[in-house]
Amino acid sequence: MYIDINIFGITRRFPDLYYTIKYRLTNGVDIDIVVIDTVVLCGNSLDGEFYTNLQYLFSSSEKPSGPRNKTAAHDQWRWIEQQLKESKANYLLVAGHYPLYSTADHGPTQCLIDKLKPLLQKYNVTAYLSGHDHNLQTHDVQHLKIDNHGSKVHQIISGAGAFTTKSERNAKNVPSGSDIFSYPTAKWYNKIFNLGKLGFSTKGGFVTARMTRYAAEFSFYKGNLDVLHSFSLKSCIDASCHLDKDVLKFLVLGDWGGQSAKPYYTKVQKRVADILGQVATEENTDFQISVGDNFYPKGVKREADPRFK
Repeated sequence: MYIDINIFGITRRFPDLYYTIKYRLTNGVDIDIVVIDTVVLCGNSLDGEFYTNLQYLFSSSEKPSGPRNKTAAHDQWRWIEQQLKESKANYLLVAGHYPLYSTADHGPTQCLIDKLKPLLQKYNVTAYLSGHDHNLQTHDVQHLKIDNHGSKVHQIISGAGAFTTKSERNAKNVPSGSDIFSYPTAKWYNKIFNLGKLGFSTKGGFVTARMTRYAAEFSFYKGNLDVLHSFSLKSCIDASCHLDKDVLKFLVLGDWGGQSAKPYYTKVQKRVADILGQVATEENTDFQISVGDNFYPKGVKREADPRFK
């Protein structure tokens, strides 16, 4: 998990496995982004074990079986609650790779439902940002609103950087009425062959966020610049913000790592990169949150790795 501060210069901020980024607008509005490592918290899934595209195409998903290092997971859980408890920001975001709930192949992440969701509700987190299912084995983008006795958690899944599938395998395993939006929908041949897993029959997608003094607006883009869905969340200041020009703007993109074999990239990956660059230029975005994982079997150990090219 890292945040791209300079998208075109590929300058990345990755100080640790988990960390907090704090922003203050000139009008005094504070935005805290708590970046967490869900693999340390919950364990890895089958996605990190593929060696060939064929193996990947015909694979089935596997849920995280628990943290490899329970002490490290425990330490991070304590740190997460401390960050949420101490935050006084107008907007408090949490970003991780695994989603809480998903209607697609991977489905819900029970570890996060049990431990993270109560913290998001307790400390009134604005939204949870994630990837995982929407890149490798699910819909492209999904917005879920989870309501538990009046306490709502807004979850945004943006994992359509290089691959997509249209699975609805876990549609019945999310809270009733929580699936507000999902993209894409599956045609019959995609349900049979699941070509989106290899980057075919899809345009990809990403999410933009525009945060002002009074509201945060999230827009879901198709890989051809079509806006598919938008919604707004109020900040702690309840008023109109239409004329507020002091804005923090960023992008959310997950699972953009490409393939595990040459040429490493997919057509969707290149298309999304081009469109993302266009949006970043037009909107003058401040940074990008990448909610992906280390997909390659041998790992990516440095930013200069040729698989990033």
